Amino acid sequence: GTDPTDKKLILFICDGNMHRSALGAYWTTQLLQRHGVTDICADSRGVLGLTGPREKGTHGPKDNLEKWKVSAPFFCQFGNEDLLKAMEAHKSRTVSAKDMKRAAFILVPDRIVFNILVKKFPKQKNKVELYMRLVGVDAEIANCGGSNNDLSLHHMVAEIILRVIDASFDTIVRRVREG
Repeated sequence: GTDPTDKKLILFICDGNMHRSALGAYWTTQLLQRHGVTDICADSRGVLGLTGPREKGTHGPKDNLEKWKVSAPFFCQFGNEDLLKAMEAHKSRTVSAKDMKRAAFILVPDRIVFNILVKKFPKQKNKVELYMRLVGVDAEIANCGGSNNDLSLHHMVAEIILRVIDASFDTIVRRVREG
């Protein structure tokens, strides 16, 4: 196999790296494999820790497992039963200058994350794009991290992420290769 550092990187970044970015990277990895794209890899990070200390208990989505289970039937519609295992094993990580430099293309769900990245890493700002702009919509994907009881929001956010990545997969691959 090829050394992953030889591959071009698409980096998904959200606030805590527990839901939106982890899901984006996971789903993109699945599509890259399905389409036989071997020169690109996907990974995820969060901005928590850049703006202050991380809160205790923000190390991964295990705390959100009930939400992931509610969304599981939707993921299975997309032909992926392994997502819960992947999310359970996921460890959130804070984005670094090295990550930003290595990435060929960076997708973020909202303007808060976008603005933090552009302020902290101004030399990399041309790589950063909102997910929804890939499908021609100037909109944000909600942060459902604070909505512990709103499982419908969690499900809707997951559905939007998967559908946007599916609909824009060719564009994502092109942008990464151009980066």
